[in-house]
Amino acid sequence: MLRQAKGLADEIGLDRSGVTRRASRLEEAGLLRRESDPTDQRATLLVLTDAGESTVETMRRRLAAHLQERFDDWPAGEALAFAESLRRFIAEWTTVDN
Repeated sequence: MLRQAKGLADEIGLDRSGVTRRASRLEEAGLLRRESDPTDQRATLLVLTDAGESTVETMRRRLAAHLQERFDDWPAGEALAFAESLRRFIAEWTTVDN
């Protein structure tokens, strides 16, 4: 996963210095590395390391298990309708802001 720091800052609503501080902590933890952008030498790419990719996958599995636990008591139709609405919301939100 490659992302320019500036683009990530814009997308998540932080200024570049906020992204830089967080990226530095993740880099120190071995979860990401910085690379020069081959298309723009002024820009820096943030790249997940193998450990970073593994951590993201672990967090996704944990979140999915937590959500499944919460939805176990919902009627199937309600859980499905919620999931479909959330997918739509995310899809529309990301296309509007990007």
